[in-house]
Amino acid sequence: PALVAELEGPRNRGSRAWYRKWTGTEVRIAIIQTLGVIGSDEAGPALTRMLTDEDEDVVKEAVAAVGVTGYRAAFPALSNLFKTSRNDDVREQSLQSIALMREPGAVSLFESLLDDSDDSYRELSAEGLARLDYDASGLEPRMETEKSANVRLAIAFALVSSERLNYMEHLVTA
Repeated sequence: PALVAELEGPRNRGSRAWYRKWTGTEVRIAIIQTLGVIGSDEAGPALTRMLTDEDEDVVKEAVAAVGVTGYRAAFPALSNLFKTSRNDDVREQSLQSIALMREPGAVSLFESLLDDSDDSYRELSAEGLARLDYDASGLEPRMETEKSANVRLAIAFALVSSERLNYMEHLVTA
């Protein structure tokens, strides 16, 4: 609770924080990183609020921290950020965080991105599906047609997670 209060408090919103060597943004980023490492569910609401912060660096760190903590209630905010952000790094990190949080509501998003032209979106979508109770048998034909080695590896992960153990070699030899 003390870190959350400090994160959202007025002392760290100015150009210089209470600690003279760091800017307010630097203090807030350090707090967000710490909350992500701690992984407490209590931090989830505050981290979710940081997803709409005016400072893009704070948003980037909050996106990463929410994914690491697996705070599922942040899924709508992350999904919205993925769909609306003009920053490609924020979009990709949002999708990565969604993939890490094991949110069943993300299946349709992941499935919609499996044919995207962006390799990282296809990769993260397959990884997200692998972490869910998802029947990935429909992904088998993609192993033959996918050009990206990273995406093929993520598809193999999804297939093995669906008990298609004949794809284990793809994971082991990658």
